[in-house]
Amino acid sequence: VMPPARITVAANVSGLAVAVGAIEGQHVKRGDLLVQIEDAEARAQVAQAKAAVEQASAKVEQLRRVGAIVASQGLNEAQTKLDKAQADYDRTKGLVATGAVAAIELENAERSLEVARAQKNAAEAQQLGSAPMGADSRVALSALLQAQAQLTGAEVRLAQTRIVAAHDGVVLTRSVETGDTVQPGRALMTMAADGDVELVFEPDERNLATMALGQKARASADAFPQDTFEADVSYIAP
Repeated sequence: VMPPARITVAANVSGLAVAVGAIEGQHVKRGDLLVQIEDAEARAQVAQAKAAVEQASAKVEQLRRVGAIVASQGLNEAQTKLDKAQADYDRTKGLVATGAVAAIELENAERSLEVARAQKNAAEAQQLGSAPMGADSRVALSALLQAQAQLTGAEVRLAQTRIVAAHDGVVLTRSVETGDTVQPGRALMTMAADGDVELVFEPDERNLATMALGQKARASADAFPQDTFEADVSYIAP
């Protein structure tokens, strides 16, 4: 006779056991709290990670709404300045050709035109950077994804401070008490999961031909000589 499956309940994180919610012989349901490990630090890490996600999200939203508008306005202003510098240069060039102004004025106008072109190129780069797939947006989005991953990790570590029953069953042994310091991998409890008892036997070869999966059977045990138990054939070894 094989008893229901035995499950070893082990710690996933190190810490101080602040509550032990199950005793030997107690029947527990799946999800019931078995052991609570001190979680103040883990909660603080979750709060910090949430704040980082909110900050990164705000940065992405700022670039999406404000950054694109500012960059577009900057490009328009740079284009206006470039148009004016080009017009000034063309006018000065004509005046120099007629001798109305000195050649030095043309050099000044050319330098102003070069500066205006550089400013426009910088404005175009800024607009591209603030676009949905621009460099600034990609950096901000990358920071947001990293913050979200850190939040997920912090939430997982917090969840690991609550050791709960994975199945319905009975607590067989308990090796932890409130106030004990536990380490990852340490066995805290042993449970017997609820389930049917399995009966393993070796039939005579002459009876093998009459056996089939799903076949009904009756079992008996020396401990209950007056009783028989209903059973099903669930597995036949090759």
